Amino acid sequence: MSTFTIDGYVLEAMLAFTSSSQGITAHPILHDVLCEVTPESVRLVSTDTHTLGLLHLTPLLGYNLDIQCPEPVSLVMPVEQFRPLLKDKRQPVSVILDGDQVTITAPSGLSLSLHGRPAEEFPTYHRVLQCDSPIKPTARIAYDGALLAKFAAFAKTMGQPPYLDMAFHGVLSPASVRIAGLSGFYGIIMPRAIAYEEAIPTWLAPPRIIRLRDLDDGTGTDIDGNVWTHFLLDTKAEQASGICTICGATLHSGWTNMDNGGEEICDCHVLMIDASGQFAHSDEPVAIPA
Repeated sequence: MSTFTIDGYVLEAMLAFTSSSQGITAHPILHDVLCEVTPESVRLVSTDTHTLGLLHLTPLLGYNLDIQCPEPVSLVMPVEQFRPLLKDKRQPVSVILDGDQVTITAPSGLSLSLHGRPAEEFPTYHRVLQCDSPIKPTARIAYDGALLAKFAAFAKTMGQPPYLDMAFHGVLSPASVRIAGLSGFYGIIMPRAIAYEEAIPTWLAPPRIIRLRDLDDGTGTDIDGNVWTHFLLDTKAEQASGICTICGATLHSGWTNMDNGGEEICDCHVLMIDASGQFAHSDEPVAIPA
């Protein structure tokens, strides 16, 4: 059994990418939301095969999930049927995954249990994301969704389906817009500045986490028996900073693998666990301070 907490509106928002939200006749699995839970993260995925939405939530990214998960588990949840429990935005709801059973409890105490679907029935979304070897985009252009909605609204008023055909003339140049069924229409939309440095975020692939037990004086052992020791650079002694082998960050403090060539990693990639494999603390799982 695995449990976590999440804001109800987050689950409800994922319905935007399901086939039921757009009136598309499709397999029932496309009406639901895939939930993948690990001891470090919760990942939600929904798709109608034309669009896909993925939301990756983890304490390392600032989300308070209170995850209790002895091992990774995946289940497709009928989120649409839980809508009555997701309306209160003041407090998060509690989610329990137990076998094929999903139980969501609202802040009011109202609870509902329903059967989910096996994750194996959900489309293999990793093939679309190409998480293993992401392709570098050849161009990146951002558009305001509200502006695109103007073209869709115009098409509907004209009695045509909102199928937009966009032609791109350069990263910082306007794009031309045509609408299927309206041969006499031609539109222009201006691009917007892009805030993200990377079009494909690194967190699409789950981060590597080292779980340490038997901690004593800043030293712990991982599941492979390797001993890790915590370090803090002494700038007055002019000690040189290192590089994290997981994320490439510059290290001023972190952990060294004493049994594997001196590998060094950030504090944020280390979690403390007790003898049962659970987090050593019930609050947010963070690294041990120096």
